[in-house]
Amino acid sequence: MQQYYEGLLTEQPQGSNNYPPSEKEDLKKIRIGIRSMFLFEELSKKTFEIKTTLDLYIYYYSCLLAGKEYDRTFDDFLNDCDTHPELIKWFMEQLQHHNEVNNQFVDETNEVSKKK
Repeated sequence: MQQYYEGLLTEQPQGSNNYPPSEKEDLKKIRIGIRSMFLFEELSKKTFEIKTTLDLYIYYYSCLLAGKEYDRTFDDFLNDCDTHPELIKWFMEQLQHHNEVNNQFVDETNEVSKKK
């Protein structure tokens, strides 16, 4: 268990160039996107919307499952978060970076639309 997370926690946010290329493989262990949203809906039995802390943790767990290398239960994941609180900070950094990248794309698309 700890071995799995240690590789993640030593990394910079996804897309950052501040770490050696050989370590980028660890970031493929999570997937932030449509697959993780579908998994969230499947696990929570509701439409994707993060309103509560539980929703957030289910989404983090879904991102790990979407990476296809994670085989722990949700209960194990919660125990891991209690034992390693830095995991939540790491997930938050990953989501923030993901949103920043997506916002750049949206901003560029809007700029192109305004010029027409």
